Amino acid sequence: MGYSQWSCHSNVGGTLLANSPHRICIRWKILGQSRCERKVVAVAVELSPQPSLHPVKSNALSLFRKRALLASEGSRLERLFMASGRIHAACSVALAAVSLGVVSGATGDFKTGLACATGCLFGIMMTPDLDQEGLSRSENNIIKWTMGLGFLWLMLWYPYARLIKHRSPLSHFPILGTAGRLLYLFIVAAVPAYFGYRLKAPPDSFWPFFGWGIVGLTLSDIGHYVFDLKWPHSRRRHRSLFS
Repeated sequence: MGYSQWSCHSNVGGTLLANSPHRICIRWKILGQSRCERKVVAVAVELSPQPSLHPVKSNALSLFRKRALLASEGSRLERLFMASGRIHAACSVALAAVSLGVVSGATGDFKTGLACATGCLFGIMMTPDLDQEGLSRSENNIIKWTMGLGFLWLMLWYPYARLIKHRSPLSHFPILGTAGRLLYLFIVAAVPAYFGYRLKAPPDSFWPFFGWGIVGLTLSDIGHYVFDLKWPHSRRRHRSLFS
């Protein structure tokens, strides 16, 4: 186990680092020697002074600009070393197609398979990455696809993102994370009842399909977790519906 270091100089950050006596030092810890065996287990981004050949007027970046720089580079590293929202969404679509065929064949009921597949697809929106305070690429796509209405859905989850740290077991671990998000939705749905608004109970025939939907949602979360663990050091670039 060892550390590899990659130093990016002032032109990498574009205008943010222009005329700055700082550089970005990015370090990550890797396991294994060959490229296929490498697994990123830690990522750190920091600013460090560097000698400048030209005089500069500013002594240091402002705190706001430093935070913006670190957030930008940290997000870029996460896209390099972890499965992207595009990959997670594609995984959910694939699981939906498989579950539709398998569950429909096993139960002899197409509606049951459709409920499970719908749960998998719902995992694209009700993703474990709702624990992020900032907008990810997939969340931006949701806002774009829904003509802005998806922003209300993301605002609904803002308290959840504030309470739970990103990639915490409470949000990302299979079954536990799914149950936590369902509990959060139940609490949100109970707020109108607290203020006296009565919600109409669904018919009894709804609950079996709801249960299969939860199974599909759990499958989507398991796929998300597996891809976060197994995504290789170098990822392939390709176009897809979710890019």
